[in-house]
Amino acid sequence: EYPIPEAVSIRKHITMNVTDFLFTTAVSAGEPRMPPKLPALGTYQKGDSSLTFGKKITHLFDSSRNTPGAPHSLSLFSCNDSYLTPTAYLELDALSDDRAMTYLPVILFLGVIMIFGILGNLLVLYIYCSDSKRKPANNFIITMALFDFLACGIAIPLDIYDMRFHYTFFNHVACKAFRYSESAFTNASSFILILIAIDRYLKICKPLLPESPNRSKLMCTVATVFGFVIAAPTCLLFGIKRKQIYLRKYCGFDCTVSDEYRNTKFNKYYYALLLALFFITLFTLIGFYLRIWIAIRTRRNSVIGDRPSVIHSSVKSNDSKDSRRSFTKRKRNQSSTSDDDVFVKSDSKQMLNNHQSCTPRKSRIDRIGSSVTTMIGNVRCTRTTKIFIAVSIAFIACFLPSITVNLLQANVKSIQMTKSDVVKVILKLLARVHFVNHAINPLIYSYLNVNFRNQCAKAYKRLVSTCNEKLYRRKASISSRSSRSGSSKKLQKTDSDVKTNEVLLEHTNQSQNTETKNL
Repeated sequence: EYPIPEAVSIRKHITMNVTDFLFTTAVSAGEPRMPPKLPALGTYQKGDSSLTFGKKITHLFDSSRNTPGAPHSLSLFSCNDSYLTPTAYLELDALSDDRAMTYLPVILFLGVIMIFGILGNLLVLYIYCSDSKRKPANNFIITMALFDFLACGIAIPLDIYDMRFHYTFFNHVACKAFRYSESAFTNASSFILILIAIDRYLKICKPLLPESPNRSKLMCTVATVFGFVIAAPTCLLFGIKRKQIYLRKYCGFDCTVSDEYRNTKFNKYYYALLLALFFITLFTLIGFYLRIWIAIRTRRNSVIGDRPSVIHSSVKSNDSKDSRRSFTKRKRNQSSTSDDDVFVKSDSKQMLNNHQSCTPRKSRIDRIGSSVTTMIGNVRCTRTTKIFIAVSIAFIACFLPSITVNLLQANVKSIQMTKSDVVKVILKLLARVHFVNHAINPLIYSYLNVNFRNQCAKAYKRLVSTCNEKLYRRKASISSRSSRSGSSKKLQKTDSDVKTNEVLLEHTNQSQNTETKNL
């Protein structure tokens, strides 16, 4: 049923697979000793292509794993750690080196992202945390910068380590920490973006709702808890996977989905959950920011000549004048310093309360009515909202390629079986584009926020001045030490000269006394 000699007519590499790797035990016995329960898919038939026969052999191996009485050569896919000799470890290191050279462009790409992300997010944390006039929106920026910094400092280095030691990743704890941190930081960032969109929506479209000063802090806390809780399944799902080495009886070690969960529903449900979270984030951001844009456009295009009916009540001239001055002053301050969206609800409510039961004056009514109408339509998309919209767009643009590549790799067999190194590098690079999101936010802040650029310049000047001051102090201390040593040497030299002169003088006196005695 298994005519092994006919396999000689197959191409050379298939022949090597069959004779040296698959049927060594059977051929050495002189005739095939296959168990009767094995299927007849290992038979080579004339006209079979190499790919067809390879599929048959693969199915034969899968069937022989759990078949009693199968020859040892058919059970080589079950890894045996007893073959992990020092020579085997050296071979695994060599294979890891070869794979690292293949993935070198991806490693360099991640290294650049890691450096820029760490430095940029540290700068963001320093500037926004040291701001004395901290606004509620700054809490969102600080929390996102903290997660981005941790992702660049923990997740990216471990991913580089995974690609560098592709077959020798032995540390279970590091593997689980890598996968958990990557998932937790990503989930928390996505939840924060959703809550930022909700906060912007409430500020612009629902301005009369009471606002708690701790609302942004509470939102950041909720997003953090949800992100870390949803990432908890990665501690079970991921681990060290045994990777079969070609023509070897031992396996390599890779940090990916554990063998016990690879083909289970738990694995599929978890990735379905991540995909659902991405699309929920996508459609939520689009929905809220679309509502914000519609609200801004509607109020800007409203009829400016209309007067609110409340204004036609009695108006007190002094109160209206004070209210108008207060509004003008606040508007000027808002346009110069504030980062938040403006819907002047406080001014409008104050004016409406002050204008009831007052003496009517047409000129005052016209002017105040114009001011209130301007205030009601004064909803503008300021710097903070633009920054958050840009951050949301960057998040979607960075994660969309990674999601697409992961779906293709999971469902398209031709991509899974590809042998091209170029294709592997491109897929690996696209699958890690989402790490760019952790390094791009500081660039967005610096481009859209003038105050952030100014604070960066001031921080750079302070750093340079501090370094120059320390360098000057160091040079001064070195020069003072050298001057002290030089002065001590001079003193020592002076003392030696004095002693020499004294000795010479004493010798001269002795010689004179001797001459006097002789005379």
